Order: sequence, then structure tokens, then C-alpha cells
Amino acid sequence: MMATSLENLVFVPGPFTTNHKKVNLDTMPSASEAMNLRYQEKKPDSKGLRDKCFWTRDFPMYAVEDDEAVLYLNTKINPMFSDVKRAISLLTGAKHYYKVKKRIASMITSDENTVGVDGRKGIRLSELELEGTDDVWRYFEIDTGDYTGLNKAQRAFAEAVYGTGEDFINNMKMLADAKKEKIRIHVLNPEYVKKHARKGPIALVSRLDDFSFNSDFYASGWSLSNNKVGLLGEARRK
Repeated sequence: MMATSLENLVFVPGPFTTNHKKVNLDTMPSASEAMNLRYQEKKPDSKGLRDKCFWTRDFPMYAVEDDEAVLYLNTKINPMFSDVKRAISLLTGAKHYYKVKKRIASMITSDENTVGVDGRKGIRLSELELEGTDDVWRYFEIDTGDYTGLNKAQRAFAEAVYGTGEDFINNMKMLADAKKEKIRIHVLNPEYVKKHARKGPIALVSRLDDFSFNSDFYASGWSLSNNKVGLLGEARRK
């Protein structure tokens, strides 16, 4: 159940830890839905979505399979929303990740809304040709003016985040016109995944940055107290 129009949405700035009760979490848009809403704005500042950074509904789950770090990104189902208290406790705790229960993991790995490549669900992080040197995070880059260089896995991930088909083309043009020449999708370092997800899948929160940060997407977040990030969705009824 996602809010489908700008008129239905409210933006609540500030920490997820204190503000999650103000928004119906099931109506939070995924990153691709949010990008499409940004494109639909009659004026860039009519609702201000291009100037806002917010958590998205996307559920990034990391697993280790045959010594490969694999990302299962589901764009519709976020199990943490129905397990908020535990999720906040784990993400803000010492390990900074959400431990996914076996039943939930099985559902995510087979769900039709989980991103995949070549008929299989999940994307091996080794397929993404990641850049960076950080021990925890890595990224790959998208040239908004010429994205033909993306490989198959990168393109599948990019379309899951920035819109599929014609929506992807429109949203890349929107970014390019706004002089956002390079954007990044951030994920966990494969070696970090291999270290922390060997005993079972782990998940983090996802967020979409505002245009001042090039509208980068993070499938690797754990900070829920960032005052520069907010929640977007339908206001929760009291």
C-alpha cells in the first residue's frame, strides 16, 4: 500500500527512531516510486521532493552463498516495518544490522519483487564492479548522460532504484538536466558481508538522497538518528 500521489504524502524530517509513529510505514515509497514522483512534480519546488532526503521502503538483505556476497533487494516488502522495535534496537546496537529470520529470508529470496539477473533472484556483489576502499561500504557509479556502460547487473539494480524502462530514461534525463552528471548506488563491502552474514542474512535501511547530494541511493544504512533524513508517506491516523 503505497501513497500514489504527491497530495497524499507528508514529509516528517528528523530521526526515524522518534518519528516512525507519525507516518504509515506501509505507504512509504520505494526509491523508484519516489524518483517517479520527483519527475511528476510540476515545478521542482512544488512539493520539494528533490530537496529532501528520506528513507525508502526498499529492503536490502545481504547473504553469503557459495562464498559469494549476495544482495537481495526487495522493492515492495520491508519486514522491518512490522518489526520496528527490534529493528531499531539492532540497527542502533553494537553490530548495526538487522538479523533476518529464516522464514523472512526465504520469502525475500523468492518474492517476485526481489531484484535479480538472468532469471535468478539476487545480485552477486562481485557482479557490480564496485569501487571504493572503505572497509564497510562500496559503490558503483552511473553516468546520467550516458549509462550504456552499465553491465547487466548494474543496470538491473539501477532500474530497481531509479525507475524501469521509460521511467529510467526520464529520471536520468531529469538528473542530467539538474547537472547531476554522476550518481552512486552504495552497498556493503562484499568482505564485510562475508564476515557478518555467514550465520544468516542481515539487512539494513535504504535511503534516497536529495539533489544536493546527487540523489545517491544507499542500500547500506544503519543510522536512524540522522536529522538530515526524514520519512515520506501518508500521515498516520491518530
